[in-house]
Amino acid sequence: MRKYKNKLVIKPAKDGIKALVQKSRETIKGMLGQKAETLIAKLNPIIRGWANYHRNVCSAKAFWTVDRIIHYQLLRWARRSHPNKSYGWLKAKYFTAGGKFGFYARTRSSTGESKVQRLYSIARTILEWHIKVRGETNPYDPSYTEYFERRRCFVGRTLPRGRASQILPASV
Repeated sequence: MRKYKNKLVIKPAKDGIKALVQKSRETIKGMLGQKAETLIAKLNPIIRGWANYHRNVCSAKAFWTVDRIIHYQLLRWARRSHPNKSYGWLKAKYFTAGGKFGFYARTRSSTGESKVQRLYSIARTILEWHIKVRGETNPYDPSYTEYFERRRCFVGRTLPRGRASQILPASV
């Protein structure tokens, strides 16, 4: 936590970032010789869990940094798995699919249908900021019942069906 010009800014700790990078490094190094889809299946819960924990704070820069480091680790994994292949071949096989950039694994199902698995991109995580409660409101005052009901729906991202157009006005 830091205070910048009377504003409190909470960022992920450097030790937490280092721990995630170390855990991903150990996972990737332990998966040498395995298929890319098993590597994605191992990494996705680790990355997604860390991102979900830190998505409510000022973490865009940390997410971008971690995403870049994991991308570099995966490039090294691919290079070790295919030492005689060029970077262009590795990029085509693992890092592009359908014009999008990321780490992918292409598989075929038993019916012959092609599937693409993608590693979760932590940099694309949507940050959800905390919405402050208006200062004069009181949860025990019946006149603010509607305000807190609408706020609860908005903050939890659980808008009732059919009322999607009735999202909170700007004054809430």
